[in-house]
Amino acid sequence: MDEVSTTLADESFRRAFRPRSVAILDASNDPARISGRALHYMLKVGYDGVIYPVNNWRDIVQGIAAFSPFQKCLPPALAYSVSYSSRCSATC
Repeated sequence: MDEVSTTLADESFRRAFRPRSVAILDASNDPARISGRALHYMLKVGYDGVIYPVNNWRDIVQGIAAFSPFQKCLPPALAYSVSYSSRCSATC
């Protein structure tokens, strides 16, 4: 691989595995629940990107301000989203 190809591959890997922002759909306040584990682990390891928990019923999830799926205020440049529920009506 030449230097340009290596740089592009590195950037693709970084975007996939070190996104600058993540939305967690139907994020739970309970880290023991499957829908709360991703947020819990991201906080535990010190994820340095922006986390957007999306929750229908809570304003704060695990200490982070949450978004309602009915709000249209998630950033358009969102890098990654994770969903653990088929009930979540958000479209990201």
